Amino acid sequence: DNVTVANDLTATSFTGDGSQLTGTGKILQVVSVTTTAYNNTTGATYIDSGLTLSITPSSSSNKILVFANVNGTRKANNTALRLQLVRGATVLTIFDTIIGYTNTTTTNSVGTSGLSYLDSPATTSSTTYKIQFSSSSSGNVVELNAGASSTITLMEVAG
Repeated sequence: DNVTVANDLTATSFTGDGSQLTGTGKILQVVSVTTTAYNNTTGATYIDSGLTLSITPSSSSNKILVFANVNGTRKANNTALRLQLVRGATVLTIFDTIIGYTNTTTTNSVGTSGLSYLDSPATTSSTTYKIQFSSSSSGNVVELNAGASSTITLMEVAG
């Protein structure tokens, strides 16, 4: 049965899948990808990490909530691992710049670096997000997924 309420309604329980709920903040779709592919670089220029995922917003007023966990990071020599989130060709945020830095030449492994970021892409076209990484010092090795997996998850949020 349908119920129409002119004002706020407080319920002690709800039965259903929520597909008919409206309003801002509702999660409309979720996509996620996990990779265990090993990747490394000696360059100070950001490159793709292999964590790449696309989503097509249903409305240009909706937002995309991005979660990423980058695991198995390691650096060698006197350098650090850097990570950034990119939408298309636009850098949205540099979320780590000194992973594993110890000011020594010792190899250093780090467990997880995480990110949550709320984006407003203002489009209904397919939109690609990716994590890129680099070494802070050209010529020194940094690694991703050294014996671990990494994940990126995109959630469309009603705006």
